[in-house]
Amino acid sequence: MPWNRSLPLGQALWKAAKGIVAAGILAAVSWAFYQALRDLDRYDYVWQPGWLFLSGAFYLGSVCFSVIFWAWAMRRMGQQPGWLTATRAYLLGTLGKYVPGKALAILLRTALIRGPNVRISIAALTVVYETLIYMAAAAVWATFVFCWRYPAEKARLGPVLRAVEQKVGLPESVLQLWQVLLLVSVAACLPTVPAVYRRLIHGVVRPFQRAEAAPLPALPAAAFPVGLALAGAAWALCGLGLWAAVQAVHDLPFTLQMWLDCTAYLGLATVIGFFTPVPAGLGVRELMLLALLTPELGQGPAALVALLLRLAWMASEIVAAAAVFPLARRVAASQHSDHDLCDHSTLQRSREPPHPPCGAGGDGTQARP
Repeated sequence: MPWNRSLPLGQALWKAAKGIVAAGILAAVSWAFYQALRDLDRYDYVWQPGWLFLSGAFYLGSVCFSVIFWAWAMRRMGQQPGWLTATRAYLLGTLGKYVPGKALAILLRTALIRGPNVRISIAALTVVYETLIYMAAAAVWATFVFCWRYPAEKARLGPVLRAVEQKVGLPESVLQLWQVLLLVSVAACLPTVPAVYRRLIHGVVRPFQRAEAAPLPALPAAAFPVGLALAGAAWALCGLGLWAAVQAVHDLPFTLQMWLDCTAYLGLATVIGFFTPVPAGLGVRELMLLALLTPELGQGPAALVALLLRLAWMASEIVAAAAVFPLARRVAASQHSDHDLCDHSTLQRSREPPHPPCGAGGDGTQARP
């Protein structure tokens, strides 16, 4: 691969370092799952793939809350995005998160939602905030559930933390559950504070704003509580999606505690994966779910659930994006056609000579009686 001379040396080294770290993480995750799945036959598990369809349906239901918040934020900032167009942009952008760099999802959503009624800078501002508030809600869910049952979770996850210490080379018992929860909560929630977010987003939105003369308005004051509420509802459905995936390989009756645990485990695993250089936390989320579900399911079934959950949700994203794409494209084309027709009519009227006053002849003289 030829060297890109236009890229500064510092940026090139940083990209190379992130690529090496991501490759190392994926290699370690692959080895861990190989070890977990090679002895799968030793475990008592079932195979009920129909539950995976339900898991995907729960996930797509959770996406609706994310679309609602994104569209609501844009509307509160004076834009008029169509609901179907916003859904299409969000779903297609979701597929971009699997591309290295973690920026393609934002670029796709911003490009697909822009139009005569949506400024591209405001679309970028709100779509990044939606992603961050989604992660903040996951951290809040996980922290709430783990703190509520802290003694039991500390005893249950103690062996997991000790195993991490041995692999990383840390002294024994130096890594505590409360430290992990505090770090995850601060890292996920701090960027969503409006004052902090304004400083973080300035560089991201600047390229989009250069083409616009109007200044960029601030986020609505209600963005933080409304975003946490809607994202929290989305994570509640995601927890049901994880429980349904568990049912595909292991019969576990639905209880309130099981639902809360699934939501907390998935939220914690997703946030940790989000802060790694791997696209979409691919492999990292699965490794965390493997560690969190092993005490309940066993290592083999836990690894199988983590992998099936990823595959089921990826398939749901692809199917939903393929279903909404052609319909939303026709709607967007119709909106642009109406906008162009209005502009054409306005231009034609501006070219017509002014009408003569009432009672005047065609040459402007007073008509004879």
